[in-house]
Amino acid sequence: MDLANKSLVALALLGALAFALTTDASAGKGGGGKPPKGGDTIAPAAVTDLFADGVTADSMTLSWTATADDANDPASGPADHYDVRYSTDPIVDEAAWGEATQATGEPIPQASGGLESSTIGGLLPETTYYLRLKVVDEAGNESDLSNEVTATTEIGAWSIEVIDASVWYVSLAYDASGNPAIAYQHFDGSIYFAEWNGSDWDISAVGVSGDDVELAFTPAGTPGILFKSGGRKKRLKFAERTGASWTIETVDSSISAGIEIAFAYDGAGNPGAAYHKGGSIFAYRDAGGWNIESVDSGDTSFASLAFDTMDRPNVSYRFVPSGGAEELRFAVKDAGVWTIHVVDSSTTRVGNSNSLAIDPTTDYPAIAYSKGPSSGPRNLRYSRWDGSGWTNEVDVDSADFGVSGISLDFDAFGTPNVGYGLVLLSDCTGELRVAQFDGTAWAIDAIQGMSNACLARSFISLAVDSSNTPTVAYRDGDSGYAELRFATKN
Repeated sequence: MDLANKSLVALALLGALAFALTTDASAGKGGGGKPPKGGDTIAPAAVTDLFADGVTADSMTLSWTATADDANDPASGPADHYDVRYSTDPIVDEAAWGEATQATGEPIPQASGGLESSTIGGLLPETTYYLRLKVVDEAGNESDLSNEVTATTEIGAWSIEVIDASVWYVSLAYDASGNPAIAYQHFDGSIYFAEWNGSDWDISAVGVSGDDVELAFTPAGTPGILFKSGGRKKRLKFAERTGASWTIETVDSSISAGIEIAFAYDGAGNPGAAYHKGGSIFAYRDAGGWNIESVDSGDTSFASLAFDTMDRPNVSYRFVPSGGAEELRFAVKDAGVWTIHVVDSSTTRVGNSNSLAIDPTTDYPAIAYSKGPSSGPRNLRYSRWDGSGWTNEVDVDSADFGVSGISLDFDAFGTPNVGYGLVLLSDCTGELRVAQFDGTAWAIDAIQGMSNACLARSFISLAVDSSNTPTVAYRDGDSGYAELRFATKN
């Protein structure tokens, strides 16, 4: 072999040796001798114990156990990164995974067996989310999808504003344009009307004095207020606004004092009232004036009224027999005849705070009410008519010293929302709460503490707005400086 050929062979051998050394060095991961990216075909093992915890109104924390870079082999070291995704629809397959929102801020993977966690923020309140993740190595190999977890964010925070001071009775309703309005009694007895103009509250005096105010709107948007006036011998009166002035009428010149009244308009804009006068009474106004008729006889109190889509009046009330258990009763008038049902009964107290509303998806009534002894634990209960009987009698909430001021309304999807005061201590310290049923369970949100929850009887009024958001008007505080407040869930 001549010198030139020997030189070429030597160069070729040196090049092969250099390539081999380079390949061996680049294959190592921490000196582990792993093949290059192009040769790594083993994906990390899938996470199988993903779960959600620490759920708030806008965030939740996921936790899981780390898997290895190569399947379940701890010797292969940790994976490269995680890919966490979430959606308001189930992530059932790879296609749904591709459409899900990718989270940010996932942790750097630990060695196999390490406990991982990641918090996802910016979520919507009261929303159910579906979450899964993949483990990815540095070669881009992805694990299979993890197990899917489902979590629902909590009720969001409430915005609270003060509308007026020195108030007593409060009633909230929405006009035909979806704007809130509140009728309320000032500490001096005068009745006021506050309505939202799109940017602020317009407050005006109705021009009368009274208590136990109840506000409702006709389908066309005309406001009406039912109230009691007078001393021990109360008169039931009705105020309706035409233009800028209020017309005052007497519904009944002599009624029982110290009990709740109820008021609603039917679909034709005719006002109706439920109250008590030697029994349960229903009054309605037609072209000829006010008509008064008996619903039930005996010791009745605490009325609530709503019209269904057939304009039938539905009334709930407490009934106390001369002997035996107290009863929460329901009455509906159909074809001129009142039919009475016993919804619930108790040897202690039942229905001394109750609120009736019509489910818009079924046109059936439902009632939220209190049940329990006068000097012991009392429950907030909920019952609904299913077409043949009263069912779903469940305890929503309870307190050692009482539940009061119960106010029920439905959203457009048939979701019940209940506002109420919960008396937690013997000195009447309590909370203003809202309970909402999601189809499976009741979620309870405390809006704020109440210094005198014992007086919440007629001072809490809940209504759901046109965007299906619950809102609450209420009286907060003691004596003459109690404030009129309005709370809206964010």
